[in-house]
Amino acid sequence: MVTKWILTFSLLLSFSLSAQVGEDGVARVLRLRGEVSAVSKEGVKSKLKKLDWLKEGVRIETGSRSFVRIALLDKSQINIGPNSALVVAKSGINKKSVINLMRGMLRTKVMKDPNKSGDTAKSKFYIRTKTAAMAVRGTDFQVIFNERTQITNLLTFEGEVVFVKSSEREFIENIDYERLEKQVNQNTSVPVRAGQFSIALVKKQRVSLPTRINPIQLDALEKNKDLKFGNKKPRKLSDTNIQDNANVLPGLTSKEVTSVDSNIEKQLKDSLSEKLKEELLKDKKFEQNIEKKTEGFNNKETGEFAPSAGGFVDLDTGHYIAPPEDARYDEVTKMYIPPKNFGTIDLDTGEYIPPKNEDGEGRGPDSEGSEVIDYNGHSEDTSGVSPEVSEEIQEEIAAEIEEQAQEAQDEVQQEVEQTSTRLEVNVTVEN
Repeated sequence: MVTKWILTFSLLLSFSLSAQVGEDGVARVLRLRGEVSAVSKEGVKSKLKKLDWLKEGVRIETGSRSFVRIALLDKSQINIGPNSALVVAKSGINKKSVINLMRGMLRTKVMKDPNKSGDTAKSKFYIRTKTAAMAVRGTDFQVIFNERTQITNLLTFEGEVVFVKSSEREFIENIDYERLEKQVNQNTSVPVRAGQFSIALVKKQRVSLPTRINPIQLDALEKNKDLKFGNKKPRKLSDTNIQDNANVLPGLTSKEVTSVDSNIEKQLKDSLSEKLKEELLKDKKFEQNIEKKTEGFNNKETGEFAPSAGGFVDLDTGHYIAPPEDARYDEVTKMYIPPKNFGTIDLDTGEYIPPKNEDGEGRGPDSEGSEVIDYNGHSEDTSGVSPEVSEEIQEEIAAEIEEQAQEAQDEVQQEVEQTSTRLEVNVTVEN
């Protein structure tokens, strides 16, 4: 007990002496594993060690199966997952923090300001990617940014995060707190509360309205604070933990869990945290629109959309694997129940494990084409229309393709006419 108190006091003392001890450091390494390095503003790369200080503007990079936890001066903590990179763009004493996630995953625990509450608790912490921006007051959440597809997704475990679509131009501009606050408070931003998920897609002008992912995965991810990933192996379909039959777990309300078999019931009977259950039940606005958001929808006039509820988050890609159209809807849990051949969850890490395909590889046919979701959570596979997409959506896509073809034809015809006109003028001039 005495040793623990001394360590705690030492850590607090080190923060209070940050200006002297840290040599202008704004964050400190608390824990790490694997390959973790820092790149200074000047481009100097160095290997990080525990208790190293980090200056403003530093870029932190992690290798495969690597992890690092850093603490800011306000005691907020950032956990950086494998194959990730972020920049501590702004931070310091009496400063709002701005973190730029360049790729990969982060899990953040932001400390609330004890002297402010309610409307006076303005955003003190911002996270940005090339396609989205987030404002935080005090919460626990994770963010994934896929550098290749430019997908950003957000999953909140505690509190609230304001989520809004952003552009690369806004990302590279000089950081201005007033502009950042204005950006995250525009009418297209959405609050993502505990137990909710939202995603920013390149083809959409705004982020999705919050939905609920499979609660088995939600609970496993909430517990995986050290981001221990990378050891998963695709399981046989007979080993899947999610059944078609709906049985609500003892001790939990119907809105908190989806259907699982007896093995999962034993492990998760009391596993959802009290804070998570409390936040889920508090969200009255979400409950009022639960049917609309559960089924997934798209409003072409406003641009609002939401993927169907009950799906999985693929941590490797950032994609949302929504239940297929033929998934059974459970009236009790207000979620779709993914079939057994749709994959499962690693209960230790929360990672989505795709079903095996015919060759025994990790990603089977049921999850192919799910790389980019449309408003119902079904695929927008660039190689063709997925069989999971409804006839209505197929007709919309066909109409859009026809319209684009007609526009291209009109442009060609216009160019031909303009060329003919120029030739006639040239002939007249020569004569």
